[in-house]
Amino acid sequence: MDRSAAYTLRQAAYVIGEAEPIALAVDTYGAARVPDAEILARLQKNFDLTPGGMITRLDLRRPIYLTTAAYGHFGRPSDGVHFPWETVVPL
Repeated sequence: MDRSAAYTLRQAAYVIGEAEPIALAVDTYGAARVPDAEILARLQKNFDLTPGGMITRLDLRRPIYLTTAAYGHFGRPSDGVHFPWETVVPL
């Protein structure tokens, strides 16, 4: 799997030759207002979790990787740089 899944979600498993994840999980550790199973159902309904869908949604074909080389892809300091995979999307 390419980086698109790492930018999109964490608890998923993919295999070569299958576009959809073979396993997908949500665990809010009890912090959610709705059950984890409902969040999972909304996630599956509203997001294309195929590699192509994630690449399109996050616009990963644009040349931004020079910027991500410093400070990494996540949790950057407040330097004004924003990546689409850090945007919180309400379900």
